[in-house]
Amino acid sequence: VEQQTPAELGSEAIRELAELHYERGDWPRACEVYEQLRARAAGLDNQGRERLAISYAHTGMSSKATGVLRELAARVKPSTDVIVEIARSYLRQGAVREAVGLLAEHVSSQDPASRARLHLEMSRIHHRAGDRRAAEQNLLVALQLRPDDAAVQAQAAQFLEETGQFELMRTTGEAGRPGRTGRSISIQPCALAAPALPAARATVNSRRRNMGHLPLG
Repeated sequence: VEQQTPAELGSEAIRELAELHYERGDWPRACEVYEQLRARAAGLDNQGRERLAISYAHTGMSSKATGVLRELAARVKPSTDVIVEIARSYLRQGAVREAVGLLAEHVSSQDPASRARLHLEMSRIHHRAGDRRAAEQNLLVALQLRPDDAAVQAQAAQFLEETGQFELMRTTGEAGRPGRTGRSISIQPCALAAPALPAARATVNSRRRNMGHLPLG
């Protein structure tokens, strides 16, 4: 297949060539061939649009990736994989506002598990950017949506480890008692965070014991 130019190939052969480059992680070539397929009368199917967007994200062409994503979103609900990948592309360029804005733009259209993943991604971005308040608020939403999710618990554990107690612990108390408010959380977290915090705290204490440190209270 690769001995012929795409212009000499049929649409199905071009699709196979694009998928080959995509699976190999040859993002520039994947972009090129998917675009050639996109320009044909049959155009791209939804999987092709998603893979083109991801390929652009990997090459650092975040704006083009976003354009393809919006084209895809006009037809179907895009997967969280493509949304997160483009957000991370923006983040690699230092464009925190654009990364968070993209995630926020698509979060409301997702199912609960996918919304939790996007809020978790926003929490991570805000955390790295030093905005602890926004990081905690997004983590609280993720905890509400998916309290038993391993990735959500791991993020809560990271916060616990880095802050010593983490304001969610001080807000909910040992048994998640209502009526206590954290210093920097504007929403009511006690009903949201309590189910996942014991597992998060256990993760932290296991790490601390392995390092010879005292467990958190």
